[in-house]
Amino acid sequence: MGNAASVNSWGQDPKSVRTGWHSNKLTRFRLGLNAACRFTHQVNEVYNDMRLEREPWKTILANAADEFEEERRLQAEEENTESTELFHGMMMGMIPGKHIKRHGRECWVFVSSTFTDTRHERDLLMEDVYPYIRDYCREIGLSFNVVDFRWGIRATACNQHLSAQICLKEVQRCKENSVGPFFVGILGQKYGWRPIPYTLPETLYYSFLGSISRLAEQDPVMREAKGLIEMCFKIDENALDRIAVLQPIDSIYSKFSQNCPNAVGKWRQTFDVMRTALFTVIRGSGLPEEMINELTWSVTEGEIVQGLKDLDPNQPNRMFLFNRTLSNFNESQPNARNFIDQSQDGEIDGDSQLKLQELRLDLRKKMPEDAMYRYKLRFLPSSEEMINDEHNKEQLKKFLDQFCRYMMDSIREGALSEATAFDHTDYAEVVLHAIFCRERAEVFVGRSDILEIVMNHLEQPNGKMPYAIHGEGGTGKSSVLAKLYSNFTEKWENKEEGRPIMVIRFIGITPESSNIRDLLYSICLQLCYCFHLDVSTLPREYTQLESKFYNMLNLATAEMPIVIFLDALDQLTNENQAHDLNWLPSSLPNYVHMIVTVRPAAGGGFAKYKRMGNSDCSLELVPMDEKERSDMIELRLEKLGRCLTKSQMDYVKSAYGKGQPPALYIRLACDIASNWKSYTPMSECRLADCTMNIIAQRFEDLEDVHGKLFVSHALGYLTASNNGLSPNELLDVLSCDDDVLEDVFQYHVPPIRRLPVLLWTRLRLDLGDYLVESGADKMVVYRWYHRLFHVVAKNRYLSVNGKRIHENLANYFLGRWANAPKPYRIKGSSDVDIAHRRVQDQPLILDPTFYGESEMQSPRSGGTGQKKRYNMRKLSELPQHLIQAEMWKEAEQVMCSIQWCEAKCSTGRIYQLLDELSQAATKCDTEHQNNLNCFYRMIRANSQVLHRHPDLLCQAAINEPDSSTCVAIGKAYSKHIKEQVQYWADLSKSQQPDPEVMTFSHSAPVNVVSFSPMCKHVAVGCDNGTVRVWRVSSGAMEMQIENMDALSFAWPIHCFWLAILESDGIKIYGTGTAKSIAKNHLVCTMKADIEPVAKVYIPKQCKQLVLASTGRVELFNTSSGKSLKKYSLRCRPKAMVFDKTGKHLLMAHGTTICLYDYTKEEAIKQFSVNDRLTNFDSSILAYSHDGRHIMGILPVGTYMWKANKKSGAPEGNKLMLNCRQGPCAVSPNLDYIASIEGENYCKVLRLKPDVEWCRLEAHKQPVTCADFGTTSNYLFLATGSKDHMVRIWDAGSFTGHVAAKTELPPNALLEAKITWLEYGMLEALLDMLPPRQRYVYVHYVGSKTYKFPSNALLEAKITWLEYGMQEALLDMLLPRQSFTGSKDHMVRIWDAGSFTGHVAAKTEHHTSKVTGCVFSSDGTKAASSSRTDGAWLWDCTVTPPRITLFLSSRESCKELHSVACMSDDGEFVAGFCNEHDIDVWNTNSPRLSNKITVQSAHRMMPYVNPQYFFLMFNKALMACFMTSNRFGVVVLAEVISEACLKDWRANPEREPSFYEYAQETLEFDHTANFKVMDAALRYDGTQLVTVSKKLAETNLLDTLITRKRDTYMDGAVLVNIWNVHNQEIILKCTVADKLTRFHCVGFLTTFPMIFMQEDFKEVNVNNARPRTGRAQRPKQTSYTVTRILNPESGEVVGKLTIQGEYDTLKIPVGTSIQGQITLQEAMERIKISCMTRDGVFMSTNLIKNNPMAKFVLKESIATSYAFSSDNQTCMVGFDTGSVRFLRLENIKKKTFLVKS
Repeated sequence: MGNAASVNSWGQDPKSVRTGWHSNKLTRFRLGLNAACRFTHQVNEVYNDMRLEREPWKTILANAADEFEEERRLQAEEENTESTELFHGMMMGMIPGKHIKRHGRECWVFVSSTFTDTRHERDLLMEDVYPYIRDYCREIGLSFNVVDFRWGIRATACNQHLSAQICLKEVQRCKENSVGPFFVGILGQKYGWRPIPYTLPETLYYSFLGSISRLAEQDPVMREAKGLIEMCFKIDENALDRIAVLQPIDSIYSKFSQNCPNAVGKWRQTFDVMRTALFTVIRGSGLPEEMINELTWSVTEGEIVQGLKDLDPNQPNRMFLFNRTLSNFNESQPNARNFIDQSQDGEIDGDSQLKLQELRLDLRKKMPEDAMYRYKLRFLPSSEEMINDEHNKEQLKKFLDQFCRYMMDSIREGALSEATAFDHTDYAEVVLHAIFCRERAEVFVGRSDILEIVMNHLEQPNGKMPYAIHGEGGTGKSSVLAKLYSNFTEKWENKEEGRPIMVIRFIGITPESSNIRDLLYSICLQLCYCFHLDVSTLPREYTQLESKFYNMLNLATAEMPIVIFLDALDQLTNENQAHDLNWLPSSLPNYVHMIVTVRPAAGGGFAKYKRMGNSDCSLELVPMDEKERSDMIELRLEKLGRCLTKSQMDYVKSAYGKGQPPALYIRLACDIASNWKSYTPMSECRLADCTMNIIAQRFEDLEDVHGKLFVSHALGYLTASNNGLSPNELLDVLSCDDDVLEDVFQYHVPPIRRLPVLLWTRLRLDLGDYLVESGADKMVVYRWYHRLFHVVAKNRYLSVNGKRIHENLANYFLGRWANAPKPYRIKGSSDVDIAHRRVQDQPLILDPTFYGESEMQSPRSGGTGQKKRYNMRKLSELPQHLIQAEMWKEAEQVMCSIQWCEAKCSTGRIYQLLDELSQAATKCDTEHQNNLNCFYRMIRANSQVLHRHPDLLCQAAINEPDSSTCVAIGKAYSKHIKEQVQYWADLSKSQQPDPEVMTFSHSAPVNVVSFSPMCKHVAVGCDNGTVRVWRVSSGAMEMQIENMDALSFAWPIHCFWLAILESDGIKIYGTGTAKSIAKNHLVCTMKADIEPVAKVYIPKQCKQLVLASTGRVELFNTSSGKSLKKYSLRCRPKAMVFDKTGKHLLMAHGTTICLYDYTKEEAIKQFSVNDRLTNFDSSILAYSHDGRHIMGILPVGTYMWKANKKSGAPEGNKLMLNCRQGPCAVSPNLDYIASIEGENYCKVLRLKPDVEWCRLEAHKQPVTCADFGTTSNYLFLATGSKDHMVRIWDAGSFTGHVAAKTELPPNALLEAKITWLEYGMLEALLDMLPPRQRYVYVHYVGSKTYKFPSNALLEAKITWLEYGMQEALLDMLLPRQSFTGSKDHMVRIWDAGSFTGHVAAKTEHHTSKVTGCVFSSDGTKAASSSRTDGAWLWDCTVTPPRITLFLSSRESCKELHSVACMSDDGEFVAGFCNEHDIDVWNTNSPRLSNKITVQSAHRMMPYVNPQYFFLMFNKALMACFMTSNRFGVVVLAEVISEACLKDWRANPEREPSFYEYAQETLEFDHTANFKVMDAALRYDGTQLVTVSKKLAETNLLDTLITRKRDTYMDGAVLVNIWNVHNQEIILKCTVADKLTRFHCVGFLTTFPMIFMQEDFKEVNVNNARPRTGRAQRPKQTSYTVTRILNPESGEVVGKLTIQGEYDTLKIPVGTSIQGQITLQEAMERIKISCMTRDGVFMSTNLIKNNPMAKFVLKESIATSYAFSSDNQTCMVGFDTGSVRFLRLENIKKKTFLVKS
């Protein structure tokens, strides 16, 4: 990648990142300078700068993506993929021919030339052209690689004479797999190296040998050659057609592999003698000329001929040739031997030169002229002189530019030719699976009986239920399924009648087949195309999609059945509980078959399938018998073109150890044995004895051939990756691995320190199909074909070196060495040098134009403007490598960045993000833990919102409590992008962390919850018999079990299984966290009678389970479920708990609490209480986590004991919390108690460090259960409710039940401790202090007075007066002491002498939906309303704003509908009541008896069904409306006259009689057939503007009933401007004639404005048939259009169109409206806004391309909002009653141009 970026993806200077080398700045500078000089040396000899920085190449690269997309769009308009026969055939299930290949989106170019004479050209290409082409390919979505054979041929390949064979294979591979160009040849004056044939057919070998023998009789050289050939060639009888094989050099000269000069010299002489003899007899053999040429050509000509073979001349050029000639060539110069073929004696090799000329002539005939380029260089005595020659520089510039043009043009044409079909993602998905099936079926052998059984099943008309092929790993399930599909499609080939739709998916080989949602969506898409259905009707929401899948199966008919093949159900991710197989139909509709494969030991899938029943629909794939194994071995070897000797065959058949070998073992054994020659000694024929070991042996063989270090690192990187690595990624990371490079560059070092591509391609070819191409993150990656390869590779390559491997991968995906040289130690020296590695940069956002910008979204529709292209590979891979490498500094910098977390959320990976943050926060050191914890808590608490609105992440961070580091990080990020985004700062936010962590939704009321050890999981039981297990760190559901009546749960310490207690016994189910126990697998059942108070103890070994229930203790084996031993308790305790050892049971029975040794059946200790007890019903006993303390929540209160204390007396004071109030849960350390009282909330009592209550209010129905769990960092509380929800709370965030406290002065305390009450039961109330007062009298409204004793003490801190409930009464018992009681079950004790009248700040919310919000003009006051609470007046001068007054309506009013307006000074508030009447409050009026409430004055409106346009204070209180009985007439009426308001303001104690004052009413008649949509009054009250539409007679009746703003209306939009004084029209104009809705009007200074949505229809860009296979309706897109009108002429003087469904226009009010700012400045302050269907509040300024600000409150829907006068503060109300005050931050103003 180029050097454009100077910082990494999160804005960090690379210099600040650790480099792992010394920190001497001067040394680093010198090394960097030297590296830069070396790096640019060759380039500077020809060019002054890099191609990336030169024109026109810089502009070409900048425009590459846009131009390519435009070309692709134009091409798509001309071609319609869906109309082709191939598309239809693939959707119906055909297997594609070999000409259809996997669309790899890779460009592989083989560069062929002789080495010494083209060194300058190839070096310049590496440094100037290849990086540029690589960037160009990335811009258009491809990857680019060059195969250069100057480096990478290891000594082993030379030793075995494989170089030429490797070159030809690489040319063919590039031809088959490359997009666009695949071959470039550079021909000079050198023909190149001519090897001896590596293998010869046996008959041909003996024919040549005979000819040499005859010549040897006369020629001693031939006699020598004959002996050497007989020595160096051996006949291999294991080839199906016997061949003579040239033996490895080191088998002839043993020291050759050690690079011994003597051995090397001898081999060269041997080689020359043999080649001369063989070429002589070949030329005179009489063989066909083509064959003679093939046996004697050079490697270069062989490469060119291989490239030309089967090349379609009608296709665009993919192969290019550069012909170079030399002028002034002097063969006597020492440098000449580098540029021409010479013999050993220095003479020109005439035969080679002749063949070179023949090659040139042949190429002129076979290659098009426009694919060949000629250039001429001047020959000079030295290479330095040649490169510095000006003529040569100019020629090389032209060469480089032409090379670049060839590549770019061919790549673009190739990408476009393949893009049309493969850019159709649905088609590409089907083809990828079909190709995979074809490749698996091609190598399949044997299993004919299995195939016959399943094919017979498919012959039946109905499948009845899914047919499962199951077997252990390695038994060949995937290959069997592929062969079945192949045979089934062959059966229906060329048949149309009754031909089924055939669908096949190999789960996990593509991203779209890895999770159940995408899998079902993909299958449904394919079925839609087959049945010609509209694909746009397919839902993306999972539950709807699952239902759609079932419905589509019902479309099958006898004429068009459906057959679905699904491989490896166990490989699905568990997203949407896929492992439970609830999505798999238990019965199939008629004419539907489904064949699936599954591994029994993985997940709960097979266990669920077996519970479906019908053994006829399953088949176990068992190891093959002896005959099948023999047949498979012979067939497999035959496909490989090999056979074995009898002894070798016998050894292969008997090599496996115990049991029968699986198919995978046999296949591997055959592959290894295929390399054995007939002359290979049996001592060298070795096979491991099991599948795992033979995979390890295969790796050992690869290490011997390719080098141990290279193989171990390359395969280590592949194995350590999450989803595999692409070729580019692997080559890049290996190029940064200096250990690998030192091993590779043994003899030659290339000009760029980078791994030769050839090394990897050779290793990949030798791995064969054990390494497969798969899809991940929209890229082709390599991954292991079989799970066992991953297991062996992980143990072999990561067990020791894993941390280093992960660190290198982390550095690569960080982009650490993309733009900076990497240091390395010079081989054989202690010196350090540095070099650039040319690795690709890893920005988080691939499109650089997006840096620092926020994604622009359209409201309501959810559409986006220009969408960011995230680096999906970085998002997938980087976090795990940082965690595994323990790079905590980098992990914090990456994972605690807004941009990173937003990218994760935007790409649908929020649960993955939570998992990664949780792991990092748990494992990291203390230095970096705080930030990681803060971000984890922030993302976790807002996960539901961020999942739908990832762009709100920065806003969520800023609105965390100020103590959180998220706030500072969010603000710093917002400053960095302040020109692009807006966000709402929540002025009402709590300064305490939100205790709610996450929620889990269930299908029924929740009865029981239980955390696992360390809170990894939480188990939930519902009253419909469903048990679900969730992962706490991410919120993902792990498993689900049906038909369980769970009373409670028990977890072992390792969490491998879960014990579920039912009334008739215990069932143990596997959780899938252990390899030996499958998920959802029923391990065992324990028969026992279980009572609700039963307790379970599981020892650390987890082999036994101890149950205490129904008066006895019973021990069970957890593997078999058998009862091992029973003990009697001699009673049935009402409460009990095991101690930490599990040997003793603490029991409450009768009137005592005792510790009981059940093994000895005796009580060993008793614990006393201060009260006399008659029973322990509903009591709760609990041990602390360390076993030192005991807590008992009893009917008379809560006690604490020390477990090890000899005395059983309680510790400290008794708490009045008792078990009669409801169930309780106790934290492991006994520091929290959760009390459940049948209410919608849960109350939590914190005992340490201070005693404090907290009330958790989020459930919508009564809380039924709770459980505490602890990790190393957190204490969690889970609460379950009848509302089907489980909520997880962070106990560390629990605070007092009132949000903010006010410190009271010291004299506020009484002499003793002040206590307070929080109980609903009378027996649990506190007494008062001091002791001389024996009783407390508390009055309850509507009831009698109760007297309570004073000995019930609850320690607590004094709190503050909480009032606002009208029913609260004071009972003054002491002169300086008062009590407050309330319907909220609270009694608080105060020192009345310390009351100052100050009300403590408190976060309040209405008890029902907020119906109205309004600000005063100066923004200092605001009002909100709900139908149940009336209206509240807020003081906005403090942060957070607080309630200062309650505004109630008269009893005659049914209910207050909503507040509507406030006077400029905030003294008067008006709102609507009884739907059509008006309430008005004077905030200075006398308070009611509670001192904080003002009652309204009621104004009845004498009109029929008025539909209000506005209610406003404009001197008088004015209402504008239209009535249903006078259609078309707009009424402007004084509700309260100016004089009346003046008198009421002067005398607030007296409510005036409104009817005594004259009230003006004005009417504006539009005529009856006009519907008025909106009206607005000018600030001075002189003009009224209205917007209306003329209606047809048919629409009048509906319009009379209601005025719906959200309905589109056709017709002309008319704007009338009226003179208010005489009600005459001043101006009338038409502004639009189309579908419109949401009409708003107003005045901007003196200019009328009209705002509305206009509907624009977009037709399909394709004139051909659309994607759905049938005609689609045109897509409708809404735009909000705002027009400014000239008040005199009606001409539009300003217009702005913004895409989106904004529905409200807010014009700034106050002094800004009265002409004190310019029109342009006022325009910029206008807001347009809306509330979306899912409750999101959105707004933006009326500026083109201005960013949008959104606000979402968790689990709430926005219902009302109001802006302050400056439009910078907003008040938003929600359906939950919450009111939030928001302040707009980070706005960059832009100019709005208004036409003059």
